Amino acid sequence: LKPAFARALRWRAGLVLQFARFDEAIAAMEKAHQIDPYDRPAVSTYGMALLYAGRFSEAAAMMEREIGNRDMTGARFNTVLAYAMLAKHSGSSRAEEFWTKAFAQMRAITAIENRSSPPRSILTDRLHALLYSMRGQYDRAAPYLGKLERQVNAQGGSPAQLASIYAAQHRVDEALTALEVIRDPRPHRHD
Repeated sequence: LKPAFARALRWRAGLVLQFARFDEAIAAMEKAHQIDPYDRPAVSTYGMALLYAGRFSEAAAMMEREIGNRDMTGARFNTVLAYAMLAKHSGSSRAEEFWTKAFAQMRAITAIENRSSPPRSILTDRLHALLYSMRGQYDRAAPYLGKLERQVNAQGGSPAQLASIYAAQHRVDEALTALEVIRDPRPHRHD
C-alpha cells in the first residue's frame, strides 16, 4: 500500500528470510536501506540476511561501513558473527585477522553495555561464550556460558542463546534439548 515505507519492506524481508529466500530478502533490504538510510535497525537486519546467505565478507564490510562509531549493538553483534564465520571458514593466514576484528567488535559491545544504566552484560556474555566456543577455547567460554545458563534458568530467558553455544562446542544433544524447550515452553531446567 505504501511502497516507500522502508520499515515495511524490512519487515517483509525478515519474513521471507525465514523461508531461506535469501536473494529476495537481500534485495528488499537493499531497497529499504536506499529509501531510508537512517533506519538503524535496518543495518542489523540487512547484515543478518547477508549472514544467513553465507555472504560473510559482504556482511562484515557493509555493517562496518554503516556502524562507524555509533552504538549499534545489534549490527555490531552481527558483525562479530560475520568475522567469526570468516575466521572459521577462511582456512588461511587471515583467520587471526578476522578473530581480532570479531573480538574488537565484541569489546565495543561490552563498552556500550557498561555505559547503560544499570550496566548489563547479556550480549557481552553471550558473545564471549560463543566466540570462545567457535574458536575451540571451551575453557575460556565456560564462565560466560555458566552465567548464561543461570540467567536462563532464573529469569526464563530464551534457551536459543544456549543452543548456539552448545552447537559451537559440538554438544549436539544439549543444543537440541535447548531448542526443544523453545518449541515446548513448559518449565525445564538447564543444569
